[in-house]
Amino acid sequence: MFCLPIHGQFKCALCHAGNGISSPGTRSATGRSFSIGIQPFYFSPTFGPGKLTVNAKLIDLGNLSLQNIGKANFNAVGGDIRGDGTFDVAGGITLNSGTDLSADGGPLHHCGL
Repeated sequence: MFCLPIHGQFKCALCHAGNGISSPGTRSATGRSFSIGIQPFYFSPTFGPGKLTVNAKLIDLGNLSLQNIGKANFNAVGGDIRGDGTFDVAGGITLNSGTDLSADGGPLHHCGL
């Protein structure tokens, strides 16, 4: 979960947002994104006035639910955005990169509400 009261901007060479990228075959059989102990924990993202901007050469997106964020920008211009898991957003999202990849090297599929 990531919650911002207003605005946050991050600049780095490598950014990990959410849970880390899993090696093939290490994910649990149930595929739970979030849990408390061994119990699954589900919650929806929330829309709000917050704005998140991440600028990095490589961005890894793992299991993440944005809270109180209405706009999220992930910029890896000339670099890569990799994804593995559920990235849940109630607001707008922009992904800028040379390549969007899933953890296994295939295309990264994303959708919004």
